[in-house]
Amino acid sequence: MMARQFYVHVFSVCLLASAAAPASPVPMASLSPAAARNIDAFTAKARAANPQIFRSVSKLREELPGLARKARGGKVNVRARLVALGPEALPAVLSELKDGAAPAVGDLLASTNTSWVIGLLETAGHWSNPIAVPVLESVATQPDGSAPVIAAAIRALGELGTMGSEDAEKRLEEIYGRRAGAMPELIESFGYCRRITMARFLLGTLESASNGQGEAQRNGLVKALGQVASGWVWETANLAKTGEGNDVRRAVFDALVQRYSHADAAARRVLTDALWLVDLPDGVTRVKAHGTKNGTDAAALTELASKLASSPLRR
Repeated sequence: MMARQFYVHVFSVCLLASAAAPASPVPMASLSPAAARNIDAFTAKARAANPQIFRSVSKLREELPGLARKARGGKVNVRARLVALGPEALPAVLSELKDGAAPAVGDLLASTNTSWVIGLLETAGHWSNPIAVPVLESVATQPDGSAPVIAAAIRALGELGTMGSEDAEKRLEEIYGRRAGAMPELIESFGYCRRITMARFLLGTLESASNGQGEAQRNGLVKALGQVASGWVWETANLAKTGEGNDVRRAVFDALVQRYSHADAAARRVLTDALWLVDLPDGVTRVKAHGTKNGTDAAALTELASKLASSPLRR
């Protein structure tokens, strides 16, 4: 009898401990043991050196429900608040993603938890530290993840790739192969890796997608190319110094103009939006040059040149 009571007591204690333990806000099933140990060591060293930054991040999580209630539409810019803490917050951000808890709040639970996770992921990609790559990849490849969360992980990997992480860039190409067919709504996020190699990958994928792939995937690739060649982004200091901007923007622009000539009305709207983003200074001239080539629809390209000349970005 006493033995039975003892085991019931032990079971109850374990159950309570399990219920009380914070669960990671995102699954980390594909995080390798070696990567987990590396992140644990990184965060433990940072916590010992600067415990206050961990408290600051935890405090923001605790305050998020109240901030969301006061914010317009219930949306809080989590990334801006985390980035404001400085790069020393990265270990705390990774710790929250790997082992932290979700914000606890009645009706706002789903939307607040999603905004918290997305903010953590975007912040993890903001600072150029490749230690974040395994965590972001784990989130991007989780089998049952929500599209907004997976997209945020892909964008964060893209930021790391943009800032020179070849590992992040390689992982993105692998993730594309695993994700894009089943979840075409994610494809635009791959355009946040703004490197000439990613532009070539997306252009090649678009070329092959024309042969049998669905409209959603083709449109996603066009939107991603608009992002990867986005004019205003390439004019920022960090990207301008890479020297890749002109090559990326011209290659994407010319490829999209070539598609425009043979596209239907719905596809042309998507292409126009992407070309507006690329925003080449000599874009109208390049479109007119395309119109003189054999096999193109000169009338369609004249229409496109007019649209680009009246781009909303140039008003």
